[in-house]
Amino acid sequence: MKKLHEENIKNFKKRKEIDKIYEDVSNYYLKRLEKGTLDFSKERLLLESEKTYYDSPAANNLVTIFITMMITPFTPEIIEVLKNVFKDGVNLVSTLVGIIIVGFWAMIIVPGVISIIRSFANMHKSYKDRSLYYSICIDVLEKLEN
Repeated sequence: MKKLHEENIKNFKKRKEIDKIYEDVSNYYLKRLEKGTLDFSKERLLLESEKTYYDSPAANNLVTIFITMMITPFTPEIIEVLKNVFKDGVNLVSTLVGIIIVGFWAMIIVPGVISIIRSFANMHKSYKDRSLYYSICIDVLEKLEN
């Protein structure tokens, strides 16, 4: 229970951000309602379709799929190199060659994979933020309609 309470306190910043978005969206729809340009059914249809797109499992699992696709081709080769290094016992030359090969592989591949993971993680976060935004818009529309 204490851990849940601490997590809730950490989420204060996120709640504050959500309140700000909620207020901005509410003001936007109120202005449109006053001008007479707000069509509730069309707006709800648009928001539902956008929210459905960003809630799709394919979009949410995109990060995992791409990370797997990037790492999988290199994994068997690095395992094969390590297996061959220790096949004949502990030999100093083969151990050094193995370390050099693994180090070179790590220097080239790891930063690239980290960069790719970071970009897909940012994309995934953007999808989650958009889904939250559309949920807020739908909630504001429902409150204004009632």
